[in-house]
Amino acid sequence: MPNCSHCGSPFEITQEDQDFANSLATKAKVAPFPPPKMCVLCRAQLRCASYNQRILYPRKCDATGKEILSMYSPDKPFQVYDQEYWWSDKWDPMQYGRDYDFNKPFFEQFKALSDIVPRRNVFTAYKHDENCEYTNHAGRNRNCYLIFDSDDSWDCMFCQSINSCKNCLDCYRTKECELSYECIDSQNLYNCKFCQNSVHCQDSAYLHNCIGCKNCMFCVNQHQKEYCLFNEQLTKEEYEQRSQELKTSSYKVLSAAYEKLDEHIKDTPRRYRQDVQTENCTGDYLSNCKNASFCFDSRDLYDCKYIFLAFMKATNCMDCNEIGDNVECCFQCSTVGYNARSCINCNRCLEQVDNLTCCEDCTQSNNSFGCVSLRKKEFCILNMQYAKEEYFELLPKIIDHLVSTDEWGKYFPKETLQFAYNESVAMDMFPLTKEEALAQGWKWKDDLPFTTGQETITWDQVADDIADIDDSICDEVLACEVTGKNFRITKQELAFYKKLNVALPRMCFDERHRRRKVKRNPWQLWLRKCDKCSEEIWSTFAPERAETVFCEECYHGEVYG
Repeated sequence: MPNCSHCGSPFEITQEDQDFANSLATKAKVAPFPPPKMCVLCRAQLRCASYNQRILYPRKCDATGKEILSMYSPDKPFQVYDQEYWWSDKWDPMQYGRDYDFNKPFFEQFKALSDIVPRRNVFTAYKHDENCEYTNHAGRNRNCYLIFDSDDSWDCMFCQSINSCKNCLDCYRTKECELSYECIDSQNLYNCKFCQNSVHCQDSAYLHNCIGCKNCMFCVNQHQKEYCLFNEQLTKEEYEQRSQELKTSSYKVLSAAYEKLDEHIKDTPRRYRQDVQTENCTGDYLSNCKNASFCFDSRDLYDCKYIFLAFMKATNCMDCNEIGDNVECCFQCSTVGYNARSCINCNRCLEQVDNLTCCEDCTQSNNSFGCVSLRKKEFCILNMQYAKEEYFELLPKIIDHLVSTDEWGKYFPKETLQFAYNESVAMDMFPLTKEEALAQGWKWKDDLPFTTGQETITWDQVADDIADIDDSICDEVLACEVTGKNFRITKQELAFYKKLNVALPRMCFDERHRRRKVKRNPWQLWLRKCDKCSEEIWSTFAPERAETVFCEECYHGEVYG
């Protein structure tokens, strides 16, 4: 059993995994992939470190001088273009092309190219967006503000990984929800607040693992219930009277309510993993998946291994992050989707891309290797155009060269990444201190874009109840109670809080996002026993944790029996 070259931990390489990887190589008509030298989670961490979703910098478009927001800080080595200009014919990424040098390692050549080719300021489907300038890694949205990794949503704010949602705020990994606030890993909610792992619920608050509930509060593991409080069945009149005492409009009451829910959850059995309509799968937070091995936070996977954060259909893929929408036969990729086929070691390549290898920021392009910022191109190597016959003659020689330099089948190494660790998604999924990151060889950025000490009002000057707060709060600068980071309340945001009758948040968006994340289990599996029948199960609950954890059969017997 080899040790991971990054963390040093021993990890298993099964023959089944190697056969699966090589089946992808065969379908892509390339050389077999060598066994990995990093463990599964370190491979996922490296891919997460290659893209930034949530940190936006003010800067100018290097072509037009227009003031823009960008995921790239002004000190990056390459030029950054506004998306409209990036997509135009006013510049040509092929002008940066160079011949492949068989006397140098490939990743050294790729970094030299990557450091000079212009990039688009944000990664969105901007031609299909409307009024969504403050978004990134998102597409087909309308009237959205500070939403990330999200698609097909309207009138949403401060959300991450949402799909087909309307009028939602501060939600994480929700789908087809409307008028919902602070909900996590939920689907088909209406007028719900502070719900987690719940589906088909409405007019409810503080739910955990609930299905089809209506007019319920502080309920856990409930199914098709109405007028329940702390899992107690009440009459409509009793519910309305007692729920008024737990009003969400008061910040003091709201703060205490979180603690009440946490205590209530501790006393109820937990399902060993969160999945919906899965067959032969291992991992967590999976829905509509079949034959998905060690996969997390994904939907519609079929015959996949080691996939994280897949947002729509993916088939026969391995070692990928943020892929989806009709993706097939991809290996070691991040943010690849919208009809992608046979992509290997690619990052941010979308929309009808086929047979790309070691490419970054390419779209609507096919049969290319080691390219950056291509649009509607084919048969290119390091942004150099070749005839079809030349390309297919040269590509096998290049892959042989990568095999000889021990670069074949590996994702972009740390030295080539464009973002500091604390700018990237890796900081969300694998948080490190500055000292830890630097010791592990990651880059770190000290001047992230936020300010402190500029607040114009203190929290003791702000009314406790949302009903007592007027539009003048939108003229003030507030300070996060935890981080000190300054933030404002927009008029649209205030109107949402008043409509849902919830207290004004006293933490900045980043801190609210972090707290939602820690409510979820990690991307890790432990072999443990069901606390009822003692059957062995693979679970994201470590054996030493205090929760009572049931296998699927025992959980269903407890909740639905």
